[in-house]
Amino acid sequence: KPISAGEKLIQLELASTLQKIADEGQSAFYEGEITENMIRILNEGGNPVTENDFQLYRPQWDKEPLCGTYKDYTVLSAAMPQTGFFIIQALNILEQYDLKSLGIPTISSEAFDILASSLQLSMADRSEYVTDPNWEDIPISGLISKEYANIRSSIIEIGDAPEKVLPGNPEIFLNVRPEPECFELGILEFTDYAVNNLNSKIIALNRNNVHADTNIIRTEPGNMRIESGIDLYTDIDAEEAGETTHISVVDDEGNAVSLTTTLSPVFGSGAWVDGFFLNSSGYSFSNEDREQTGSHPYRVRATTISPTIILKDDDVQLVIGAPGGTRIPSDIVQNIVYILEYELDPLDAVKMPRIFPNHQNTEVELERGFDANVLYDVSKMGYDLRSPSQRFARAYLIFKKDDVLMGVADPRQDGEVRGF
Repeated sequence: KPISAGEKLIQLELASTLQKIADEGQSAFYEGEITENMIRILNEGGNPVTENDFQLYRPQWDKEPLCGTYKDYTVLSAAMPQTGFFIIQALNILEQYDLKSLGIPTISSEAFDILASSLQLSMADRSEYVTDPNWEDIPISGLISKEYANIRSSIIEIGDAPEKVLPGNPEIFLNVRPEPECFELGILEFTDYAVNNLNSKIIALNRNNVHADTNIIRTEPGNMRIESGIDLYTDIDAEEAGETTHISVVDDEGNAVSLTTTLSPVFGSGAWVDGFFLNSSGYSFSNEDREQTGSHPYRVRATTISPTIILKDDDVQLVIGAPGGTRIPSDIVQNIVYILEYELDPLDAVKMPRIFPNHQNTEVELERGFDANVLYDVSKMGYDLRSPSQRFARAYLIFKKDDVLMGVADPRQDGEVRGF
């Protein structure tokens, strides 16, 4: 049963597991008593995993984040088979329009139309190209190039909702080099920098600075460490139910981490070992995959998670990510646009009503808050509006403005901001 306010949950099994890993290092997880317990539980459930599988497993630490630009900003997002390309590609498309002069999408039907159409284009490519690059060739440099975005945006007909959007052909832009800002940054160095500077110490938090009515916290220069968005949730809709967590972190030296992790459905597989749940992400694979081979012994499942860090002049400007299933990348894009393009306060940006179009038809799910005239206009354009969806992703972000860090936890669900 859920614990009540004031009650304390003490997880002795989990504490013991974490202590063993702290004392013995990774071997405690990959070849000890914990491993034997996991294998036993998995085997009892029909999973053929062996001790050899654990001992031979090697994490893929050599992945570089995808890099692109949006106006004066450098955008770093998650590599395949995560969906960071969506963030960069959608921003490449939206960059071609002067959205701010058109007005915000809640009161401008033209801005609504451009936003919905742009998201449809990236959704179509996501359905076609997101997979493990060690197992299938992916034209990633084309997908995130400005040249390809220009071709894709030519499909958009202002004032006429597309009935269906098909994936494009980014392969013709395979030889396009990344933006100069990405070379100047030195992406591999940045990856190592971000990982190595993640502060792993247990931290004391000042809850007095957290305002529950706004879910926002501000800290002045010299006191600039914020964690945003410890989110554990159960979605209302069974299809989107999940156990995904996102955390955005900036420390007092300006190091930033955007981290999203998931068990997949609520409580993962429903089985736990030594205090922690086993995820069920393997459901994304089928027996048809068994005969395929790749350049890496382990295949990684495709996922919509899209943790993102945005820089300006090599300085962290925005750290953002979200749980929320298939709605994650489109919601992150909308928050970025509202903050960087429309210059909204980050809390106001997160509270903005969102849309979720469908690239296979004219349906658009939306939250309450759009002007009635906009809804009338876009309906005449051909959009099939579906009222209000309860299943939007929840954004957890940190934004830097004038040397002040502002953290926001999405009020749509649980989560909070902590600063110290």
